[in-house]
Amino acid sequence: MSLPVQNAILNAQRTLFCCSAIVNVIAFVCLIKETPANQKNFRNYLLHIQIVTAINDINLDVAVEPFPMFPAMGGFCKGIVCGWNVPIQYSFATTVLLLGNIGASIIICISYRHQALVRGRFKLSDVIDLIGRSIKIARIVIIVFYSSPGILGFSLHFDATHTEELIDNLLCDEMMFFKNRFFFYAYGNLTWIRQRGMYAFFVRTTGINVFLPVLTCIVLTFAIVLLFSMLGHIVWSINRDVQI
Repeated sequence: MSLPVQNAILNAQRTLFCCSAIVNVIAFVCLIKETPANQKNFRNYLLHIQIVTAINDINLDVAVEPFPMFPAMGGFCKGIVCGWNVPIQYSFATTVLLLGNIGASIIICISYRHQALVRGRFKLSDVIDLIGRSIKIARIVIIVFYSSPGILGFSLHFDATHTEELIDNLLCDEMMFFKNRFFFYAYGNLTWIRQRGMYAFFVRTTGINVFLPVLTCIVLTFAIVLLFSMLGHIVWSINRDVQI
């Protein structure tokens, strides 16, 4: 990747961050100033989502600024913390935990709304209410559940010495493999990446090619099913009350 291309991508990321920051400020003002008095408890859940989202934007677009090097399994970063030579595994773990926190916050927010509608109406409402009262435990469990594939995959497969060997010996062959089949990546010597920032690369093992994608799909499928189940039950409960 040439420096002009890298700088163009960085400028685009920073422009998007500025736009996102403006939207975040508007969202905070609306949530704090315009929320009806009877929705203040629900507002707190929405505020938490907004805060975590804003922190994630700062992390991705300012602190880390990642550059994935697909089709190679790896990349480098140019953000502030990377300029401070913070090990890339810490930046990666922080990013994954923030993304997991966003997912957990959305699920808990919808769960709170779901509890408010079904409490006392159905046989399982007491069980759901008990789970809702353990909100801190539930948040930790969900964050760990959704963050585990990325963090486990990185910690099990990352080795700094191995990364240096990959850059020197193996990546060109791997790029050539993809170049011959998809002709969209400019393969070649990647030793230049050492001057760009913190970096990490992995060998394409069975664990990376099969296990991690399968585990990620399971986690995402569970989240989607859970969210749509609660949303569907909320809609069904509202329609039922309207008909009655």
